[in-house]
Amino acid sequence: MKTLLLLFAVSVSINFGFSQNANTELMAFHTDELSVTKVKSSPTTLNTDYLDKVLDNSMAIHVSTLEKQVSQFDITSVSKYKGISKPFKTIFKTNKGSIEVSYDNTGKIINTTEKYTNVKLPDAVRDTVFKTYSEWTLLNVDYQVYYNYKAVKKIYLVKIGNGKQKKKIKVNSNGDIL
Repeated sequence: MKTLLLLFAVSVSINFGFSQNANTELMAFHTDELSVTKVKSSPTTLNTDYLDKVLDNSMAIHVSTLEKQVSQFDITSVSKYKGISKPFKTIFKTNKGSIEVSYDNTGKIINTTEKYTNVKLPDAVRDTVFKTYSEWTLLNVDYQVYYNYKAVKKIYLVKIGNGKQKKKIKVNSNGDIL
């Protein structure tokens, strides 16, 4: 009986270990033609400017992971890329978000449009929402990022409810209601 319980415990542990694997399969969808490529990352990050502007310490892990993978994407590994001079557009998707990104011919990010679902609110945004709408409950939060080399715009689309009433509000990353 002890052996059976021990075997059961070991098999459950192994299953939990595999289910906690943070490596989600990431696919890149190229917008010039509908083709799918498994993403290959380079060991170095070319796009540190992008990461400096979009990464946030209080951000959900699935958001920062996808942004880091996009920053490390090696466009030269894609068969459709042949040193073209026009921007190379790609969409990266996971089950919780997507990033549409344009790279220049050296692999530097020109701009992105990012959309994520079910994210955790940063403290400043959460405080503003609950001070302004103290009787309301949080229903859903979506997060959008618009990046180009000059600026970044981060918007939280917060859905709240109070009984049968529902309301959608936009809040920037500083906690200002838009």
